[in-house]
Amino acid sequence: MCILSDKIKFCTCPSDVRVEELPQYWILNRYNRNKDELVIGSALMPTSLRDLSFSENRELLLRSLNMEDSFDKAVVFHEKDCLEVVVRNHLNSSEPYIYMFEFKHKKWVAVEKNTFDLINNFDEIKRGYFKYF
Repeated sequence: MCILSDKIKFCTCPSDVRVEELPQYWILNRYNRNKDELVIGSALMPTSLRDLSFSENRELLLRSLNMEDSFDKAVVFHEKDCLEVVVRNHLNSSEPYIYMFEFKHKKWVAVEKNTFDLINNFDEIKRGYFKYF
């Protein structure tokens, strides 16, 4: 996988846009303590652990997220918000690389979350794509 640029802009899309078809996208999820979902399954080991650029890209994304103007529109983040950033690696495989970040103490931190936790405990509130220069 190539290394992302350190100049990243997260752009918002209307909720009806299917960002999952884009080469790279993000989804903001908000914790919902009243959500009553239970989805179970088995997790698969991501191939991203084999790619040395994964951690470098995670750091670049994290730095960009914590800059004041990282989003194209003002977004008010809440404690425990979870941001999923997906980058498709067409060079090596069709499997996307998924980066997870949680908003803690007024800043984003990299976390390990699984899809089941997001489905069971979070609601999607915004989505979009990102571009880097």
